[in-house]
Amino acid sequence: MLTFPQGTDGKPDPTVVRLDAPDRGRVLDHFLALDGDARLLRFGMSYSDDAVRRYVQRLDFAGDLLLGWINPFRELAGVVQLARIDDRAVEFSISIARSWRGRGHGQDFTEMALAAAGRHGYGLA
Repeated sequence: MLTFPQGTDGKPDPTVVRLDAPDRGRVLDHFLALDGDARLLRFGMSYSDDAVRRYVQRLDFAGDLLLGWINPFRELAGVVQLARIDDRAVEFSISIARSWRGRGHGQDFTEMALAAAGRHGYGLA
């Protein structure tokens, strides 16, 4: 498990964990809580709640790498997905809960997720 250093306010920053099939409900809740702009950034198009539900139902936790950013309140504050396109390429996607945006957390989470991806056998170009 990866952990962030102490925050400047003295509280622990979020922790990065690998998400598995039993976490599907938490991932769904996280994606459903994203506003329209965040969904557009995450999915590359505007997704309705029904489209989000179908997407989450099809997630391949065994074949893809999904990482969760767990905040100090044990809530899923962010999700990174590395979805395999073929043997040499993956698609990287990230979403951050509204309350954690705008403070550099997305960049921190991206860096931690890419480091974790390397430990899971994903190479960076």
